Amino acid sequence: MSRIEKGAILALLSSLFVFGGCVPDYINEANNTPAPLVYTRPDAPNVRIPVHAPAVGGMNSVQQSILIDLLNELPAADVGLVKTIGALSLNLPNDNVSQGETLPAGADYYPDGQEIVLDTALLQDPLNFARALLHEVGHAVQDSGGLSPAEVSEWIALHRASTQSQDFMTENAQIGTDDPAGSGDDFAETYMTWVSNTDAYGFQRAVRQAGLGDPVLLEKLLYTSALFANPNGTINFYSMFSNGPDSVPTFNVDQRPYSFSTDALTMGDYTYRLSQGSITSIEDLRGNVLAEGLSIPVPQILYDRLQISPHRERRALTLEHLFPISSRRWR
Repeated sequence: MSRIEKGAILALLSSLFVFGGCVPDYINEANNTPAPLVYTRPDAPNVRIPVHAPAVGGMNSVQQSILIDLLNELPAADVGLVKTIGALSLNLPNDNVSQGETLPAGADYYPDGQEIVLDTALLQDPLNFARALLHEVGHAVQDSGGLSPAEVSEWIALHRASTQSQDFMTENAQIGTDDPAGSGDDFAETYMTWVSNTDAYGFQRAVRQAGLGDPVLLEKLLYTSALFANPNGTINFYSMFSNGPDSVPTFNVDQRPYSFSTDALTMGDYTYRLSQGSITSIEDLRGNVLAEGLSIPVPQILYDRLQISPHRERRALTLEHLFPISSRRWR
């Protein structure tokens, strides 16, 4: 089924159903019918997203909690790119689904209306629902103004440099064909992976591969890190763990300090030694060399978005590296 056909179905359902009923606070007192749920970002009240979820066949309480938790902790600018969310039980096929694909069917992003559609019937598993939502927010970032044209071009170049399965975060990232230039699912899956588990699913694997001579995945993760940088000199690192098929996952967010100079980039659990804009070696925070003899270009987006120290800096292991400035956990 095409995106146009799915959009037509959503529009039809929007005209037939009274949406809402997910949050008791949103009640139309005149006729005691559910009023539309409008998600409002707590720290950015100008970010308001109507969530179309019918009282029958909409979101269950677990899905609703996941949606609110994730939207609260993603960068506010990214969430603000989404103008509406449809959470409906439609049993819609996904255009890119194939046997064994890591991303479940039942989610899509429509850039023309900046709308995410989630098929709640096909996304009953809480982790699948969360990952599908994150994937579609990633599409919104790439398709709807979260990146500059130069940043989009840089990602397309990284995607085109990905020639083997280990250069991609997931199978869906490799087989997906969404625009721009076929790089859309690669970007969305990398964005999703960052928020699912930045360390275990991301950097640990990417650093190991870079040491074996395959640096593309590390370049993609370093690129993605710039999207989660905060004004206070930290970067959001995430992890998400299942609490069972009927429970909201545990979701952790750590604001970890980074340092970036002409000689070194320290981020998360690693220090990347630099020379003339390229990574030459990778160390852990205790100074143990994990890989050397490298020549990995630092993505330009890091120079554009991160705070750069003008002086030479060799970061030693400190308590702030071991214990993040801010850490939040739910469930």
